[in-house]
Amino acid sequence: MSAERVFLRGGRQVHLSEPMIGQGAEGYVLSVKDQPRICAKLYIEPTDLHRTRIEALVELPPADWSGDCAEHVHVAWPQAGLYDEEGKLVGFLMSRVAGIALDNLFDHDTPQNHGLDDPSWRNRMVIASRVARLFAMLHERQIVLGDIKPANLVVDQHGHVTLLDCDSVQFVDRRTGDVHKPTKFTPIYAPPELLSTQHALLSGHHDTFGLAVLICRLLLGGDHPFEGVPTLGGGDTLEENIRRNANRVTQPRSLVELTQLPPPTLLPPPVYALLKKAFDDGRADPAHRPAAKTWQEVLHQAAGELTECRINSWHAYPPAAAACGWCAFVKQHGGPYYVGGPPPPPPPPVRVPVTSPVPDRGLLANSPPRSGPVPVQVYSPQPVPTTPVAPSSPKRKVPVGAVVVFAVLAVLAAVICVGVLSRAA
Repeated sequence: MSAERVFLRGGRQVHLSEPMIGQGAEGYVLSVKDQPRICAKLYIEPTDLHRTRIEALVELPPADWSGDCAEHVHVAWPQAGLYDEEGKLVGFLMSRVAGIALDNLFDHDTPQNHGLDDPSWRNRMVIASRVARLFAMLHERQIVLGDIKPANLVVDQHGHVTLLDCDSVQFVDRRTGDVHKPTKFTPIYAPPELLSTQHALLSGHHDTFGLAVLICRLLLGGDHPFEGVPTLGGGDTLEENIRRNANRVTQPRSLVELTQLPPPTLLPPPVYALLKKAFDDGRADPAHRPAAKTWQEVLHQAAGELTECRINSWHAYPPAAAACGWCAFVKQHGGPYYVGGPPPPPPPPVRVPVTSPVPDRGLLANSPPRSGPVPVQVYSPQPVPTTPVAPSSPKRKVPVGAVVVFAVLAVLAAVICVGVLSRAA
């Protein structure tokens, strides 16, 4: 079949272009010419079952799948079937989503930022809450994912999450009332009850087990919580450990300890409590597993309450912790866990209002404050008895001019006297 010869149900040709932008076990994905936000999934071996499911999904009008911004959608829902020249369904159109598969965030060998604007552990918790919100949106519409696989979840650079490959979900055909069960599932994300009964009708409790596994991997370094060697012997496959609830998060003694893996003590207590319910309580009764909506709310609140590390801004820790657990873990065990994050920026300067200087109280600096007004003592000196003195005559001031005249006259008198005496001689 040529990729150029596919049509909508009404006969309009859809022009596809290579190269492939994605490939899976059932089919591959091509671009649509002149439609940058649309792509086409084509089945390698299309069957009548594919046609029944896709046509029912197209007729099932979901609620608004639009996302957190104009470029984001929560679910790449099938929009229209694609048919060959003989009228056989060969694929469908869906939204084209940019980003990376969620399982890339589990890989220790790739750079820590993975193209994310915010590569911090806090943002990992935000992404986990968005994954939970996506599950909750589907469950509210009686849709069960069934095949939980991180490769089907795409994360863009802003941390928004989109579900791909919706054609395998469990849903109710609105035209006939028939329930279309999932066509496949991934065993390492399947709950223990499904591993025993693979063809059972599923509920949201099935999805919440896989959701808890995804959250563990997102927040604790990427390793699968049920991966390891059982301490009591027996098989060590992931499926067998899931059946026995042998995991390193809620039952650490069930597996051989690996100290180089991040411990669950790094998690906020409310998040760890939900994991206990999902793995331990849910093993006996799947209804005890926390709902996706509960996961969303707890993770969202826990992310907002984290304290940013003062040394590495990619680290964060619960407010009840005394110090950054990630710093302590990396220092002791090493590992590529959020290494290289820059220190947080210094806080902005705080403007202090200018106040009048406090006067120096000197010796009174350490005296206790008074509770009321300070009494003021006024000193009034007693009158001293004195002996009365007779009043003296007032002094007259001599004018300056009179003194000068008197002096001149005295000089003249002296001159005359000298002249008279000289004549007599």
